[in-house]
Amino acid sequence: MNLLFPHSFSNISLINQEFLENLFCENQSELFLEHISVKNFTEEWSYLDYLQFQEIPREEYITKTSPFWDKMVSRSNMLSRWTASQIVYNVNFGNRIYVIQKLIEMLAYFWELGNFNACMCIWGGLHTLAVTRLNSTRNALSPRIINIIEMFTSRLSETGNFAPLQAEYDIKVTRGEPFVPWIELLTKNRNMAAERSDYLPSTDNQKQKLINFDKLRAISDQMFKFDKYQQNNEKYIISQNQSNPNWFNNYLNKLPVLSDEQLLEYSQKCEPLSSNT
Repeated sequence: MNLLFPHSFSNISLINQEFLENLFCENQSELFLEHISVKNFTEEWSYLDYLQFQEIPREEYITKTSPFWDKMVSRSNMLSRWTASQIVYNVNFGNRIYVIQKLIEMLAYFWELGNFNACMCIWGGLHTLAVTRLNSTRNALSPRIINIIEMFTSRLSETGNFAPLQAEYDIKVTRGEPFVPWIELLTKNRNMAAERSDYLPSTDNQKQKLINFDKLRAISDQMFKFDKYQQNNEKYIISQNQSNPNWFNNYLNKLPVLSDEQLLEYSQKCEPLSSNT
């Protein structure tokens, strides 16, 4: 059975490839999202996320000594920062609106692919201070984009420790469909279980410490879910599109991002402080 990530880069319409290759070599930060197909980006990024998640050994989840885990967290942070960078680097108002529209489309497509980790990365990038302060930009978004944002506000709600999102995990497992869980939520749930006390509170008449079996059950429950997610994905065989040009593969491995200071600097170029007061 094939994974639900259709790879068809050769059929995607892009601007002149030679132009992109030269652009990438000269100044990586100039390569805007509007130059790239949303469909192809999300599929190839999901392919890489899927491989990275499957590579995390079970032992790393237990010990929290995790080069594979850290690598995926680093990729996730890069995608979030790239999202914010793409928005504020487009000082031109019309271009900025267009980029946000494509990012929202990307968010929706990641959701359809079951890459919930990437969904949360895009969502996080959209909610950085440098982006949320752009009131005029937000007010200019089309009703269709606003409706999609409102839909994902519900889907990605923090209510009940992101209960709506975790419910989607269960749906995917029940259906036997592949997905990539949000790595930070897995980390949070693991840490919450591990940080519980090893022993129950002692009493005055108690001679021996009593093991906290609730903690053991909580850790076991998180381990069971982690194993279940990986085992669910193992039923699928995937392969990367070998026709991807080198500039595109390089771009995915090192997305151009701005520093915190640069994000705010460009954000203020987009909408000066006076326009937000």
